[in-house]
Amino acid sequence: MTIAHHAFVDHYRKHKRIVVKEERFFYRQVDQMIMPEDQVMMQLAVEDVFALMADLPEKYKVAVLLRDFHQLSYEEAAQIMNVKKAHFKVLLFRGRQAIRKREVPDDE
Repeated sequence: MTIAHHAFVDHYRKHKRIVVKEERFFYRQVDQMIMPEDQVMMQLAVEDVFALMADLPEKYKVAVLLRDFHQLSYEEAAQIMNVKKAHFKVLLFRGRQAIRKREVPDDE
């Protein structure tokens, strides 16, 4: 785990300026063992969340991506973002909260 983490941190630092916001990037996160119908539903859900994140401030997007999409621990994600763990939790909370506020209820 530590080697993988350091490899990720090295890669992240080398490619900081590369924007990883392409829709195809998130499709790799979908497990290949699920049924095709479920996979399509999962891809649609990822696209919806991606669209909701489009106007978020960059630091909120990065926090949500690191924790929820890449499934890094709070400590790992905070270290990558160069912030304290407590501040990372605040960024993550605010990012998730902003996404929830932007969601449109199904009955509307």
